[in-house]
Amino acid sequence: MTTPLIAEIMLFCLVLGDVVENAFVIDIREDKTISHLKKLIKEKKDTFQNVDANDLVLWKISCISINEKNIKIKIRTDIDIEKKLGGMKLFPSDTIRQHFHNLDSKDIRIIILPPTTASLSIESIINAGLKIKKANDRLVTMYKYVERPHIRRFIQDRLQSNIAAFRRGSYRPNDYQGISISGGSGTGKTRLGFEVINMIDLEKIENFDIKTIHIFAQISYYTVDFGKRPELDQTTKRYPHISEHVKLVSQYLALAISTYWFTNNYKLESLSDFKSLAKSSAINLQTVLLAIRYSCQMPEQSKLLILLQLDEYQRDQYLLTVILRFISTLVSDEDIKRLNVLIVPICTGTAPTKIEESGDLSVTDYKIYDIHVSPMDMKASLDFIDSVIEYRTNNFNPISRENLLYQILVGAVRGIAIIMEECAIKIISMKVSFTSAEQVKEIWKMLVDWLKARYTLNDWLDSIGGKKHSEDNEVKRKHAVLNLLFLIHTQKLITKDTALNNSTLGDHEVGGLIFLEAIDSTYYKAKAPLVLIASLVSHLKLDFFDDIVLDPFSRLDEDTFPLFIIKMHLITYRLAEMIGIRSITIKEIYFGYIMASEEILFKAIDIHHVQYKAVPALEVRKNVHKHPFKYNNLTNRKEVLVVADTNSNRTEIIDITTGHYFVMTQKRGKSADALTPHGDEQYKFSAVIASGHSVHKTSIGEIDLEEFKTELEKAYGCECFVLITIKRFLHGVNELPPKTGIVFGDLLLGFMGIYGDLTKFIALP
Repeated sequence: MTTPLIAEIMLFCLVLGDVVENAFVIDIREDKTISHLKKLIKEKKDTFQNVDANDLVLWKISCISINEKNIKIKIRTDIDIEKKLGGMKLFPSDTIRQHFHNLDSKDIRIIILPPTTASLSIESIINAGLKIKKANDRLVTMYKYVERPHIRRFIQDRLQSNIAAFRRGSYRPNDYQGISISGGSGTGKTRLGFEVINMIDLEKIENFDIKTIHIFAQISYYTVDFGKRPELDQTTKRYPHISEHVKLVSQYLALAISTYWFTNNYKLESLSDFKSLAKSSAINLQTVLLAIRYSCQMPEQSKLLILLQLDEYQRDQYLLTVILRFISTLVSDEDIKRLNVLIVPICTGTAPTKIEESGDLSVTDYKIYDIHVSPMDMKASLDFIDSVIEYRTNNFNPISRENLLYQILVGAVRGIAIIMEECAIKIISMKVSFTSAEQVKEIWKMLVDWLKARYTLNDWLDSIGGKKHSEDNEVKRKHAVLNLLFLIHTQKLITKDTALNNSTLGDHEVGGLIFLEAIDSTYYKAKAPLVLIASLVSHLKLDFFDDIVLDPFSRLDEDTFPLFIIKMHLITYRLAEMIGIRSITIKEIYFGYIMASEEILFKAIDIHHVQYKAVPALEVRKNVHKHPFKYNNLTNRKEVLVVADTNSNRTEIIDITTGHYFVMTQKRGKSADALTPHGDEQYKFSAVIASGHSVHKTSIGEIDLEEFKTELEKAYGCECFVLITIKRFLHGVNELPPKTGIVFGDLLLGFMGIYGDLTKFIALP
């Protein structure tokens, strides 16, 4: 006797609350049970990966046709399935043949109720919140907020647009907009996210019957388990839309919002605890919003505005994309509109480009507007340190802002909140009076050591783009960091797309250890506080960096000023050599801060490995016993007597025309102060500067053409002569003698770059 053929049929299924176009098919034999069907549904749908298959509730319905007319219809979660859809609840022991024998249509026959719909309630959410007593630590200490008016205006304008559309009851996504607050590490982005609610005129919008709350959620790669993630389409620069991933994000946001609102917790482990206490494998956003309204005792007609802060959004570009896509759909979602709720995303992180590339969010759809938070200027930095000291001591900052030592310290750490906070803590703990540089140097040394521990060399190496490529070995990444240091040192104009091996300057900014200062709409300069550079130099063991450059309390005078300038040059040459630059122009050597003819500016200088040498004031006369010494006047550049060993005063003869030496001469002799591979240099330092005035802007500190020519006489036989002076030069470039240049006044301050304000270095008593 032959075994009867058992048919396999196709069952089209739909999850309650989903749209018709998201229906999916299950192939199953007619002799299988509904229990078997539940297991197949669980395997098919990632949404149910953490759900016990037996907890799924299945309803057989008359049918919903899958056609163009119905494809966008959403089966609401509050629908009466039995009455409206002719539903019949299916039991685990029922067979498929009992209900779907000889089924041949491709209409939807099964509606699935997740456990959320069956078991989650407003009460269970609120009760879960009551059971969790301890909140996660806040990421930010709420010091007195340092106002930035342009940022406040930007955020207020965006919020007003959202509130106006919300009051009108608009369903159009392009009437609403999200906000991105981007910037480098420690610049105050996260704190700004917390402050957004205070930028709204709460009294005014409450008159409009709108209640506003702030919710904090932190993004990480592990926030949502998508399983296999799609690749970014390199042509459209967009991610594909995957409905299952949107559902997972919906559940995550429901959990994150409810957990933070009811418990002030935001960490992933805390979210898991809350979900467990709420007795639900998945939390429904609609129920969460109802629970929040209930906890606030809001009348049905009142509106609820949720400022949803998505912190560290640069950690997961794909997750951010899906979250923003989902939020953009809520403004037209009938269930959410009936609840009178608007969610406005406030994205805080280090990568605005990630938002610009977020796929569906184009100029014709829901928009995200970015405001970049640059590090604080000097005034804002002083205000911030004041706020930290006042918060921690309940007293005003006793140090006067006019104190030059205090100004120097703040200038060397300014811009990045986390560093300035530590500086304030050190000031409080050490109780320094700021009456001597040696006292304040102790704080400086402690800050450098603290930063070395906080940001290790691996942190710097890892900051070059986050996602490492297999070819990004340590040598290549170290080369990229050296390249970055060269750009910071020389203040070269760059774009965010400037390449550094397998990364870009924009990637480095995402790493959070530098920031890009906008020069115009295209070009930037790479910046970092001097204290960060000092810690990085120590990590890299770059001995050619000198304390006279890195120590902000090194006083410049007649003797140290020339040494400071020549060390600046030495750093430029050595870094250029290390990153493989073979030639450099004179304009680049002085970072563009030099007045000279085009011929001199663009004169190319070959880069070799260079050494620093010093010329002794005297040299021994051969066979002269009565007067054995004479002044070292450098009569032959191919045979220059220099100190070979400072410990033994041993000398040697070198050829400085090879381009391998920086030579410091005796500045009161007849020669220039320094001989470099690109020419002779003379340094002019006026003692009047010690008065504390910025003399380069006064008549006292002026140099005329005749004085320039007098200095030029010392540079006999050189290819190029450059005069470097703090004074003002009274003439134009066309009046300069041939093959000469001058760095003066404000140009010199520009050449100083990140290493401090020269007038403060030299004004100390």
